[in-house]
Amino acid sequence: MQPIIETKNLTHIYSAGTPFQHMALDSVDFHAYPGEYLGIIGHTGAGKSTLIRLLMRFYDADEGTVYVDGRDVRTYDKRALREKFGAAFQSDVIFAESIRDNISLGRPLTDEELLRAAEDARLFLKTRLTRPDGRLYLRWLDREPAVEGKVNNPVRLAKERLEKMEEVYTEEDIKKICSIIEEAEKEFDFFMGSEYFTSLATHITISVFRLRHGHQIQKEFLPPNEEFPQQEMNTAAFIARRLEETFQVHLPDSERTYICIHLMGYNAFQAQMEEEQKAPENIELLALHLIEAVDAELGGRFSSDRVLFFGLLTHLQNSLYQQKENPGARTRHSIQLPESCRELYDSVKKQAPLYQRLGGVFPDQQELTSLTLHFALAQDRTTSKWRALLVSNAGVIIQQSQRKFLQECLPQIKIVDICSPYQFSVYPDSSYDFIISMTPLSGAVKPVADVSHMTKAQRVQMIEEFLFEKMDNRGSL
Repeated sequence: MQPIIETKNLTHIYSAGTPFQHMALDSVDFHAYPGEYLGIIGHTGAGKSTLIRLLMRFYDADEGTVYVDGRDVRTYDKRALREKFGAAFQSDVIFAESIRDNISLGRPLTDEELLRAAEDARLFLKTRLTRPDGRLYLRWLDREPAVEGKVNNPVRLAKERLEKMEEVYTEEDIKKICSIIEEAEKEFDFFMGSEYFTSLATHITISVFRLRHGHQIQKEFLPPNEEFPQQEMNTAAFIARRLEETFQVHLPDSERTYICIHLMGYNAFQAQMEEEQKAPENIELLALHLIEAVDAELGGRFSSDRVLFFGLLTHLQNSLYQQKENPGARTRHSIQLPESCRELYDSVKKQAPLYQRLGGVFPDQQELTSLTLHFALAQDRTTSKWRALLVSNAGVIIQQSQRKFLQECLPQIKIVDICSPYQFSVYPDSSYDFIISMTPLSGAVKPVADVSHMTKAQRVQMIEEFLFEKMDNRGSL
């Protein structure tokens, strides 16, 4: 039987011939036959991702050969080769589009192929509808089975209050109002407990109903706006604007003020308002131990970063409350971390048992991502990078592609801007430390890394050598 994947003497070296040389793979031989499962295990930097990239020809190996279905991958059309591969990630991502779009991912699938893929994935569908254009449209199955004559509770309102409200107001309006409050929670990073959420949603539902039926809300004595905290005022304005857009009503200033008072009663932003308020001891310990653990594993001067410590304190107070009050609701949205954060994420994830012991809850995926981003910001604060100006005479779309590629390959620099040779003549010298030039350039005051007429790989190697020879000897930033 012929292997479906095979490698022979596979060797790959990053930045070969430079001081930054790193051997990712060294004479790797393996094969996988149809129906087999092959696990690839290794520490960070062992070459796992490199192997996948070589299999799919994101770049070619320095030595050795990769075979797919008995053919050298270098003889394949890249598109045809990559269509042979699929991926199943540990953390699923659902795009904010239709089920059709999430399954097809831009491919022209027929309705039969679409349904077969849904069934293979054990995807339970509520209905299958045909749109006017003839295309199949699919809807998710409700989490709870529907009971005829009764609508499932779609919101976070107390059950008894919801039942009373539905006697007067439509379930659709209640759901819209609750969704607007949840939008505000995401926009301004807070989370209301059930009691406060129900109180605010009830007040807004009654007010919107009266306004839609032509009743004016009488103004009562209210304190002047300057007596309200800015965060609550901003949040109330956000909610009022979304209500006006959704229900086509005009909310008087008094109604905005009442929303603000509800938020003040909950004290949603207490952690930000009261700087002298002491965080619970378990949260302080959790923040300290997280910083110490990540610092011990990765370095990076995290332990001396007071901004990181107080940022984690504020975040943990809100986040722990959210996870305990409404577990699962935070997993609706997923943020894709850049590859440069992978090592930080792995280190943070190792501290999950510590988080559970001190925080009382196991961190969900969104929490691990949020903590990683806090450390990434701290890393940016404490890591000095050479600022580069990219000069290219290509069109703006190609310029952005060039910038993205170089920035991903050279995390030790920061490409602050792109300009054409014509724009370069008026560009201020103080905003960058050196120039990456995709075209011959004259009249430059700052050092120039001329990478014109080079391949992508040659450009990366040239810039790495340039940084070592020309920039690092000029002294640290």
